Amino acid sequence: MGAGITGAGIARDAAIRGLRTLVLEARDVAFGTSSRSSRLIHGGVRYLEQGEVGLVYEALRERTRLYRTAPHLVQPASFLFPAYAGDRLPLWKLRVGLALYDALSLYQSRHRTVAAAGARALEPLLASEGLRGAVVYEDAVTDDARLTLTTLQSARRHGAEVLTHAPVSALGRDDAGLWVGALGSTIRARKVVVAAGPWTSERLLGETGRHLLSLSRGVHVVMRASDVPIRQPLVVQVRGERRIVFVVPWGSRTYLGTTDTAYEGDPGESGVEARDYDELFALIGRVLPSAPLRRERVVSAWSGVRPLVRAGKGGDGSTVEISRRHQLIENADGILALVGGKLTTYRAMAKEAVDHVARGIREADPSREIPRCTTHLLPLVPGAPIGDDER
Repeated sequence: MGAGITGAGIARDAAIRGLRTLVLEARDVAFGTSSRSSRLIHGGVRYLEQGEVGLVYEALRERTRLYRTAPHLVQPASFLFPAYAGDRLPLWKLRVGLALYDALSLYQSRHRTVAAAGARALEPLLASEGLRGAVVYEDAVTDDARLTLTTLQSARRHGAEVLTHAPVSALGRDDAGLWVGALGSTIRARKVVVAAGPWTSERLLGETGRHLLSLSRGVHVVMRASDVPIRQPLVVQVRGERRIVFVVPWGSRTYLGTTDTAYEGDPGESGVEARDYDELFALIGRVLPSAPLRRERVVSAWSGVRPLVRAGKGGDGSTVEISRRHQLIENADGILALVGGKLTTYRAMAKEAVDHVARGIREADPSREIPRCTTHLLPLVPGAPIGDDER
């Protein structure tokens, strides 16, 4: 259930292993968070400060695999991370953190440090006052919606069926096994995996889903590249919080983001508020003072909702400190849900879910042979188009 990046990854993995697979999507492919991300394939530099070394290692490993299997969708980029007087992380801490980042990537790339003059040579728009230097390191950018669509097309190429605009009305278990209600029909399945992102809720998982997620709203603002003509992606520290924001060149545009605020509404209706523009303009204007960061210069904006697993939430109601790890859970009826996680780690998350499904099928039918996961080896190439005619 769900045709975002998580559901697409599960469908592709399952179909490649020979499992008969059906994807049900209430709206359209990548309608939610999977088309409203920061468009980064990255280890997550800031998670090192939170002690999430395992998460960063996994993400960097998956980044390397995507370089190999999807070079047409995932492009390396050189990120500039300046340090200013008064920043939470001085230059020496950035150097230590990026040295660990390099090691966790198994030295697929290495950062370098530049002095203030060198930083401004790389990016002349940087504010000179208080600039102590910068680190330059490698991560990657992607078109998140295209990555999702290509993954789902590949799933279809391997035999999966995909139904968009097919909301699930109910699901559960009876004496005959698991069932799903959709499009006025009852669908029988050996296994059901909910990959509905922020829509994973009590309605889908019963009591198990009641307090499963904290939702976080992330806003990005798009400017003309001529207004913010940076040469490479830029990382900006948020003072007073353990987070960062990005400024990323994207063709004739430059986008800024993201915010990170708790959200309780409909994930499909999260909008952009005046305070979001004010926050991003203030944060980024500090290091790019000559850029005309004003509402009337905005080209567009997008708002997405992150589904964060509640475990580890701080007591102040902030979503900034909640781990970006994923969790695979199973309710009393045997319905699985894969929640949390990052765009970068979607393939590994899908592998975990399909491994669990495969074990369950083999336990019920020991004669059934299901191959191991091979998605880390197979090039990510699209298959047939996806449309409503799948019905």
